[in-house]
Amino acid sequence: MRMPNLYIAPYQSATLDLAKYNVQSAEKVEVEDSSVAEVKLSNNTLTVDARGEGQTTYTVTYNGGKSATATITVRIGANDNGWF
Repeated sequence: MRMPNLYIAPYQSATLDLAKYNVQSAEKVEVEDSSVAEVKLSNNTLTVDARGEGQTTYTVTYNGGKSATATITVRIGANDNGWF
């Protein structure tokens, strides 16, 4: 299972329904650098709140200990067209 890389403008949010990525039971989520983004898990939905510009990774642990990691990029202009 692969989680998507995320591109978010500072101080914006994004949500992911983890069931769309074949995650039936997400157990926890961790972010490498919380100064770039805060990541929360509730009811199998991931919420990412962008903080300062930069790049970090997030890891979702699911379905009894499996895990997947992807990148979060926070940059001004990221939400204008989905890229920089």
